[in-house]
Amino acid sequence: MVSIATRKRFWVAAIFGMSVLFYTVKQADLHKFTQHLGQINPYWAVAVVASAFLSYACVAGVLDKLLRGIGLSISFGSCFKISL
Repeated sequence: MVSIATRKRFWVAAIFGMSVLFYTVKQADLHKFTQHLGQINPYWAVAVVASAFLSYACVAGVLDKLLRGIGLSISFGSCFKISL
């Protein structure tokens, strides 16, 4: 069962994150963004997404090793979700 404090922290973080996202989109020049989005080289776009995935996978791997080192064993998938 999830404690009330954990739920409260989740909702505070979620509201803060959504506020930052809203403010960022509000301040952005979406017309320029869409113009430049069409100019992105597809190979570079794939490379960026792949490197981001690899980065999160490496963080998950380190977390997995650290947790196993202190005697806590959870799945790599759970470590990956935590790293996101």
